[in-house]
Amino acid sequence: MTILFSTVVYILGFVGLAAITLIPLRAWHFLRAHFGCDASGSAKISRVLVAVLFGAVLVADVRIIVRMFHCLTGAYCGPTVAHGWIFLAMLGVVYFVLEALVTVISAMSRLASGGAMRS
Repeated sequence: MTILFSTVVYILGFVGLAAITLIPLRAWHFLRAHFGCDASGSAKISRVLVAVLFGAVLVADVRIIVRMFHCLTGAYCGPTVAHGWIFLAMLGVVYFVLEALVTVISAMSRLASGGAMRS
């Protein structure tokens, strides 16, 4: 069980390491691609909802990165060696939740606007 937990923390840690760059890039890409178009009311609401979501995730991203910076540059990082990996794993979870919510909100917006029925 310990090996499984360690493996999950390391995998999420590597995702979190990548998410340091992916979260701002994903936010920029989505906002640039979707905010210039004319859209129906439900699509506009979903865009604003996703923009607020990206704002909250960027705040969480910065907070975790600051904690990582203090962990790496300070004299004390935590009670164990894995404390830095746990910070990165938290960021990995934040990234997975972000992608899941963006996918769900986009799908709901397409269904509400009737875009899923068109081929």
